[in-house]
Amino acid sequence: MLSIFKITNGKKVAVFAALAILSGLIFELVAYLGFITTQEGFHLYWNLKCISPNLQMGLLNSDIQQYHGNGNAIPVNLFNVLIYITGLVGLVIFYVSKFKEIRLIRFFFSIVFLSNGITLFFMVINAIRWISNPAFNLFLWVLNFVMVIFWCLISFIVLRHYMQERELEMDSEVEDLFGNKGIYESPSKLQRLFHSLVDTCIAVGVCSALVASFYLGVISNDYFATPTSLERSLVILLSMFVLYALFEWLFGATPGKMLTESRTIKTNGGKLTLGCVLGRSFARFIPFESFSFLTYGDGWHDLLSKTTVVKEKRTGIAGRWYWLLPLGYLLLVIGIYVGGEMLEKYRFKQENEKNYSRHYNQLQRQLDKITPNTVIILNSIEGDYSSGHISLIVDKVISDAVEVSIIPNEGVSNLSEMAQRYTQMKPLVGGVRILISDLKKGITPSMSDYISNKIVGFRLPNDNHRYAISDFALLDRPFLSARGKVLYDSQIITFYLETKGSAADLIAAKNIEGDINWAGTLPLQIKSADLNSSYENEITMIANNCRKDENIKSILTLKDSQGCIYQFMLTVQDKECSIEKIN
Repeated sequence: MLSIFKITNGKKVAVFAALAILSGLIFELVAYLGFITTQEGFHLYWNLKCISPNLQMGLLNSDIQQYHGNGNAIPVNLFNVLIYITGLVGLVIFYVSKFKEIRLIRFFFSIVFLSNGITLFFMVINAIRWISNPAFNLFLWVLNFVMVIFWCLISFIVLRHYMQERELEMDSEVEDLFGNKGIYESPSKLQRLFHSLVDTCIAVGVCSALVASFYLGVISNDYFATPTSLERSLVILLSMFVLYALFEWLFGATPGKMLTESRTIKTNGGKLTLGCVLGRSFARFIPFESFSFLTYGDGWHDLLSKTTVVKEKRTGIAGRWYWLLPLGYLLLVIGIYVGGEMLEKYRFKQENEKNYSRHYNQLQRQLDKITPNTVIILNSIEGDYSSGHISLIVDKVISDAVEVSIIPNEGVSNLSEMAQRYTQMKPLVGGVRILISDLKKGITPSMSDYISNKIVGFRLPNDNHRYAISDFALLDRPFLSARGKVLYDSQIITFYLETKGSAADLIAAKNIEGDINWAGTLPLQIKSADLNSSYENEITMIANNCRKDENIKSILTLKDSQGCIYQFMLTVQDKECSIEKIN
């Protein structure tokens, strides 16, 4: 069984690389495109994501929070995507070159090794700290732990295999101090600078945030503490030391050196020892050591540790072709940005259409069950608003028609004021007969028609304007409606309701289905509906001890100023909230 871990040829490396790259890209793509729409899918996503390499980009964090229909957010890290794309390009070149060009493949596996190695360390620390916590899931921890070890081991074996396989490049034209020819070829000053830049970015970006997290969460026991400038500097220096020492001891090369096919050896040609690597890593922090490369020969950390950096024998393509990569990355980033903007606009449009469809269905139901004292709020759709917004108050329902009073909204802010004006003006403006079929022309099922002002609308007697129905309200009794969405946060659920009726007190909330505890004290005062601002009509209710995957039914009981009781059934199913009047 252990033979699976024996790397004997490039084909097996390609298989492991393909598994790592494609699984990682698939999970990032699934999150980015928003395919997950249920709570069960959200849990399944995170449980299966351990199959892919656990990349930790630390400070190089550009998460796009993808909010899905279940109210959860799955972060998509663009730097993770770029690392996977780098690995994919390297895999294609690796295969086309008949498994000879290995620079990008080695770089990809170096990031996998570093990320999973750090993750492994933190998993052990967290298990020690949280294993006694009832919320700690041992099965999922073991599953993730096994997969992290798997990717650590695979990447380690691949990197060691190519370290032992590659020969060093000899330069027969260069003589040493004693006149001997055929010494190892050294990378150029520009390549050494490239090594330093890449390794510093990885150390600062990948390691330092995780080291800082360990310091804040384990040592200081406060994840929200802000590190001081000194602490932040020490964390970065420690991260750089760990990166240099670990990679040069295990593989003889840091990720930056792997990109240029370079390696560190002892000046006598021998293998690096741990003491030699530690001395070399410590020497890097000597003040002004970075400028030592401006002089002839190696830098101080090379001279003091009696080491040197040499070139490996090239077996793949010429390095100049890799200058195309920055252009490719630029086009990729532009494509991701443009595609993301288009996708966001599409999702926004879909969500608006869904909300409009919900609002349309609600208007249709209310029109079908219209009763006296219903307020029909109208908007002019002629483009000329000189007549102002008006409302129709139903006096009487007559089979296929209604008799209404036409009341101007000007100077009226809520239903209480509307009721007073209705009492005063009814003798003068009442008795206007309108067919139900004409009222239905004021509602359009198409959001695009609504936006482009293609609503058919209806006309009122002695009024040349066409009107659309904006909303309904009840003049003489309380009425509640749901905004459709609920918000989950841990074990807390927030309901967003609206009042579309007269003032009342919410005096009771009784659970019929679902184990939740309503927060807040009752009675809760509900004001008369505002006719000018829907935000003034919002009612926020919070419940505790809820599970995101359970359906909820609860009876809300309201009592108005006359002592009359009204009950509504509040229902949450598939994360959508609705409310219906019971009596």
